[in-house]
Amino acid sequence: MRRTKKITYLFFALGAFQTANAQKISMYFPEFAGKTYDFVLFQGQNTPVQKGTIPPDGRFVLEVPKEYAPYQGMSRWLITNSAEGGGLDMVIDKKDFSVDCLVKKPSNNDIVYKGNTQNKMLDSLYTTQTKILDKFSVMSQAMRVYPKTDKNYGIYKEEYDKQVSSYDDFRECLLNLNTYASKVLVISNFTTGVGVSSLKVDEAKKAKDVGVFITNDMDWQALYTSGHWGTIIGSWVDIESMMPVDENLFLQNFKKIGDKLKSPIMYTSFVDRVTHSLTAQGKDDLIEKIAPAVLASQKITEYKGDLSVYKNTVPGSQAPDLMITDSNGSIKTLKSSEFADQGYENTMLVFYQWGCGHCESVLNSILDKYSVIEKKKIKIIAISGDTDMEIFKNSSGKFKWKDSYCDLKGTSGPNFKNYSVSGTPTIFLLDKKGVILTRKADAGFVLNK
Repeated sequence: MRRTKKITYLFFALGAFQTANAQKISMYFPEFAGKTYDFVLFQGQNTPVQKGTIPPDGRFVLEVPKEYAPYQGMSRWLITNSAEGGGLDMVIDKKDFSVDCLVKKPSNNDIVYKGNTQNKMLDSLYTTQTKILDKFSVMSQAMRVYPKTDKNYGIYKEEYDKQVSSYDDFRECLLNLNTYASKVLVISNFTTGVGVSSLKVDEAKKAKDVGVFITNDMDWQALYTSGHWGTIIGSWVDIESMMPVDENLFLQNFKKIGDKLKSPIMYTSFVDRVTHSLTAQGKDDLIEKIAPAVLASQKITEYKGDLSVYKNTVPGSQAPDLMITDSNGSIKTLKSSEFADQGYENTMLVFYQWGCGHCESVLNSILDKYSVIEKKKIKIIAISGDTDMEIFKNSSGKFKWKDSYCDLKGTSGPNFKNYSVSGTPTIFLLDKKGVILTRKADAGFVLNK
């Protein structure tokens, strides 16, 4: 009951989840005259926004920019100068349509779409699904609370089985409808934990089924315009990372999805989101694994932000020089080809930030085995992401190596950017000439050799 009320509000306050064909959307909202609004389209992580004010007669037109037409996807129209908020999430289905609302506090039934059936279809599908899930939830709880000997247990079990069967039928229908409304509900179900599985499967199987669906059956164009692009890709990376470690399978699935993305813009956005998630999880080994496929695709024209890792710091490339700030604030350049001086054969670059539990654990393990590292002729250079000089001095004062640097710019400093480090700890092993051998999120690959 509570969930139904919440979603009913969402369909007005955030939208009607649905959308219509679009190039021009004729709006008639006389009770909202004078309100300012944002009109948002979804293009992966990019959300182009148009702003406007509803005129005195309540009639105005929302336009899809020519570069996106004919647009099929979600849009969001939001009131921006009202304490109550409000607005619509609408499906746009490649053609013009109109939306009328004549009341101040509308329900779904007060929103009238003309020339667009997708929004009402999405509302209907969502309502049907919610009824099944609510009944299933109630029966599941009843079966947990009451013993099998209870006189009503058989009734609960019968209704439980009925809802499982109803949902299986609904799920099959949903997956076979092939409309944007059905596709966006499937996508939304991933974000709410509903997934694509039968109601009786356990959470591990449910997660696995989601991963398989995203890899093999996802409509990537629909996802790109759904408003859930980054969330779903992040979930896919999480699921793949949860599975037993198989780097070759991850690469295989990554390439399978990449091959489906013919648009360089979509491919670039996909790789950017995958890389962002892998970096946040410290999965540098998987970034290293997919790097050859990314570079070979020739679909990415500019490697910036998280993508810079594929140009700047992949194994086999020359490590960027370090920008060292001294106590006077002067900056000097330390060339990567000169890192391993004074008889050293390799360099271990350690990017860290004090207060990060994993960073401190890694640094302590390096300190414990410092003599072993020295015997291997590996020079250590530590780059701090701290922004407080006292914290840096106190932490680096414990180190047994002399090369520790901090520019007090945190993880947005030039060294973090040049090495494409967005998560700590990140550790690089370089050869004597400053060529990157590997990049990891811990030091085990050096300490345990």
